[in-house]
Amino acid sequence: MAFSRARLKPNKSDVTALYLHIPFCRQKCPYCDFYSIDTANEQLMKRYTDALITHMDDYSSQLEGTFIDTVYVGGGTPTWLGTKQLKRLFKHMIKCFDIDEDAEWTVEANPGTVDKTMLKKLYNLGVNRLSIGAQSAVNRELSSLGRIHTFEDTQIAVNEARKVGFENISVDLMYGIPGQTLETLEMSIKRLLRLNPQHISCYGLSIEKGTPFYVQRNSLDIADDDMQREMYGMICEYLKMAGYNRYEISNFSLAGYESRHNMKYWMGKEYLGLGPGAHSFINNQRFAFKRDINEYIQAVEENTSAVSEMAEITNAELKCEYIMLRLRLAEGIAADDFYKQFGRDFYQVYKNKIDRYIKSGHMEYKDGHYRLTTDGLYVSNYILSDILTFEQQ
Repeated sequence: MAFSRARLKPNKSDVTALYLHIPFCRQKCPYCDFYSIDTANEQLMKRYTDALITHMDDYSSQLEGTFIDTVYVGGGTPTWLGTKQLKRLFKHMIKCFDIDEDAEWTVEANPGTVDKTMLKKLYNLGVNRLSIGAQSAVNRELSSLGRIHTFEDTQIAVNEARKVGFENISVDLMYGIPGQTLETLEMSIKRLLRLNPQHISCYGLSIEKGTPFYVQRNSLDIADDDMQREMYGMICEYLKMAGYNRYEISNFSLAGYESRHNMKYWMGKEYLGLGPGAHSFINNQRFAFKRDINEYIQAVEENTSAVSEMAEITNAELKCEYIMLRLRLAEGIAADDFYKQFGRDFYQVYKNKIDRYIKSGHMEYKDGHYRLTTDGLYVSNYILSDILTFEQQ
C-alpha cells in the first residue's frame, strides 16, 4: 500500500481529468504566485520526473476503469523540463491510466522555451492543444513582467506549432500590466488576433502576497479598477467582433474550441492533480499535495504521505462552489440543474438578491438560466461575495 496518495473511491463509470504540475521555470515571473522554482538542475528535474512517475503508479489501480478525457500539463513552465523527461512522463501516463482516444491533451508553453524540434516531439507524443503564455505583444510590457520572451518569439512559436500539426492553440493575454495603456493593449489584441488562435485567455494582473510585485506594489505603474474595467471591456468588444465567444469571464474561443479541461473545474467535475501544490477533487473529497518540491519528492520516494491538506466537502460547500463557478460561465446557472443537484429552487432561495441584480441590470433570466450580464461580469466578485455571504448566514 502506497501512502503518498489520498485514498480514492471514484465511481468506475466516471470520466476524470488529470493535471500534472511541472514546477520548473527558467526565470520566475515577479507577479506569479503558482508554486514554481527557477533554481533546478538536470539532476533535480530527473528526480522529480521519477517521483511523478511513481505517484502515477500509486493512483493507477485506484482509477482503473475510470477514463481520463482531458489531460493538462501546467506549471511553472512544462517545456523547460525538456523533451527527454516529458517523453518519459507522457509514455508512463498512457501506461498507467485509461486515456480516452479523443482526450484533449494540453501543455503550457513559454514562447522562450520552445522550438520546432520540441513542438514536433510534443505533437508526436499525442499532445493536441497548446496554451502559449504570450501575455502581451508589446516587448516593453513583457520586460516589465519579467518575461523571458519577446512578441517575435510568440509569433515564431505559434507559426512553428501550426507547421508541425497543432490545430488547437490558446494564447494568454494580460491586462493591467505596469505601464500598459489602452493604446498598447489595443495593439496587443490586434497583433494576437493576427496569429489566429482558437482560444484566448485574458487575465487582469493580480498583485498577490509573497510575490516581488507585492513588495513593489506602491511603486508599480498599474491601472486602477476603473481603467482595468475599461481594458476588459475593450478586450470583450474586439474579441466578439473577431468571432470569439466569451464562454467564461476570462476565456474566449472560436466555436468548438472551449477548454474542455478547464470546463471540468467550472462545472464541478472530478479531477486528479499530481505534483507539489497540485489540488484534486474526487468523490466529494478535496486534497492537495505539499507545496515544496523536495518535501514532495521525499514523501513519494519514502512512501509516506505527500498530502498537505484534505477535506470532505459538505453539501453546503458544494452549493457555494456551484454558484461561484457557474456564474463565471456565460450560460450561468440552469434552474432545473440546480434543483436536481440540491433539491431547492434557486430563485426562491435567492429571490431578494436575484431581483435586485436583475433590476440593476447586472443579472438576467433567459431560457431557464440565471446569469450575469456584461455589466455584472465587471463586478462579479462583489456579486458572488454578496450571494455567498447570504448563503452562509
